Amino acid sequence: MALRPGRLLHRALDAWALGLGVFAVLGFAAALRPGREAFHWLRIDGAPLPGALVDALVLAFGLARVCPAARARGPARALALALAGVAALDAARVWSLAARADGPDLGLPFPASALLALLLLGVSACGPAPWPRGGFRGLLRPGAAVALSLLAVLAHVLFTGQAAAHPARGDAVVVLGARVHADGRPSGALLDRTRTACALSRAGPWRPLVLSGGRGADAPRSEPEAMRAVCRAEGLPAERLWLDEEGLTTRHTARSVRRLAERHGWKSVLVVSHDYHLARLHVAFREVGLVAHTVPCRETHPWPLKPLAVLREVAALLAYLVG
Repeated sequence: MALRPGRLLHRALDAWALGLGVFAVLGFAAALRPGREAFHWLRIDGAPLPGALVDALVLAFGLARVCPAARARGPARALALALAGVAALDAARVWSLAARADGPDLGLPFPASALLALLLLGVSACGPAPWPRGGFRGLLRPGAAVALSLLAVLAHVLFTGQAAAHPARGDAVVVLGARVHADGRPSGALLDRTRTACALSRAGPWRPLVLSGGRGADAPRSEPEAMRAVCRAEGLPAERLWLDEEGLTTRHTARSVRRLAERHGWKSVLVVSHDYHLARLHVAFREVGLVAHTVPCRETHPWPLKPLAVLREVAALLAYLVG
């Protein structure tokens, strides 16, 4: 017999909450390793609440969802309601920033945390859902939790990629590299990232433009060298361009820029990459303790395989958060 829409929605909320709980517990477990910190799903900042309080709420919610005995109790629903309030506070903060002249362009009519608050309210109001038991039917709930968790991370990647910080943000502009062809030509992705960074550099106050990347095995020059040529063709002076040849990965770039920030007193940076990459950039820069304001590059080159890159990014972001 087909499920009624109301029961199907109830089960979807319950499975989604389970996925969030597992994700939270894994994130805190990863934070036990030296040099790591706990990351909240979908970047719930909880301002103006103390970070320790938000951490405690997230961890308690995760443990309540993972523990079958606690799932049906009132405290689990109360924790979902409390986190809905935290997400609502974060949504209000983001909205207030977006309303400012130098605020971010959300790219969407509402912050992601507003949607998160509504979903958590639904979880609190509905409580646990009935699921079939026994045999393969007993795998329905965990299977749905995995599927909905992946969709949630995908939505986070897409949401984050739509937002763009104001061009004046940041004490420096950082652009991440992309492929250089075997004949030395920059790829379309590299051109789009670099030209967007050049436009941002011209639009804001004088700041260094950090060109970060590595060198492919078949490339005759490194990504930063190729980006420098593009910047010079765009009219940027050589003294404004700083090459970072250590940006082999996103984490390498974050660590290298952090060293530059400590040396020059930067409080934050404006980072440019493709839209699907921005969610992981926030995590990488947060790991090193540096605030990153992100801007998606303006794409002018067709990329038929971009959907595959987005899916690969979902896996990479999960590895960052719980690995």
